[in-house]
Amino acid sequence: MLPVVALATALIALPASATVANIQNIRTSTPFLAELIADTRAHSQTFAEMFDRVERSDVIVYFEPSQRADSGLRGCVHFMGTAGRYRYIRAQIKTLMNRFDVVASLAHELQHAIEIADHPEVRSEESLAELYRRIGSEREWRMFETDRAQTTGRAVRAEVLAAP
Repeated sequence: MLPVVALATALIALPASATVANIQNIRTSTPFLAELIADTRAHSQTFAEMFDRVERSDVIVYFEPSQRADSGLRGCVHFMGTAGRYRYIRAQIKTLMNRFDVVASLAHELQHAIEIADHPEVRSEESLAELYRRIGSEREWRMFETDRAQTTGRAVRAEVLAAP
């Protein structure tokens, strides 16, 4: 339990300069991801609505880059724990891709955060796996996917590409 408490404390203690202005539930300490989140929010109505929905929830999402070039995964979500009324998740995003693919991954993982927010019974890795067995499909052992997240990633990417 100690690592979860330490992570929760670290997330709460992020310096304001490391995040996009006024972010509370969606966080990152990476300037590249902070800028990309802000830009995507400005150029995609879908992403902006998703962003606002997570901001109103009890889910805190911490986006962090993943440099695992060997992995076929573009992103993944892990349940980190609870603190008070909040549920903490870590969304790792592969950043060794072109900007628009990273945008799609951000939207994809943010959709997973919404799926978690919509299910208050998710309070552990086990209950997260149970949720995804119901609403998604298991690709490999304890690796799940939902059609909604895939569709959302593609839609947000298209909106950003079409933006002036």
